[in-house]
Amino acid sequence: MTRFLEIKLAGWIVYLLIFASANVWSENIDTELIGAAGKGNFTLVKKILDTHKIEQEELNAAFLVAVKRKCCDC
Repeated sequence: MTRFLEIKLAGWIVYLLIFASANVWSENIDTELIGAAGKGNFTLVKKILDTHKIEQEELNAAFLVAVKRKCCDC
């Protein structure tokens, strides 16, 4: 019985680590998208949009950063 609980606990720990790393990875992609839009690197923006699912809130933030950058360049 103790062995079963140890295996079950180890399984939950692995699951939590995978979940946490996926969440951090997702936030890094969002930050990378906003940074690329802010720098005017639209090739990277297109690559990120083509390969990752980005939430609407992050798309809006990247769009606003790009627009503000363009307005300041004029």
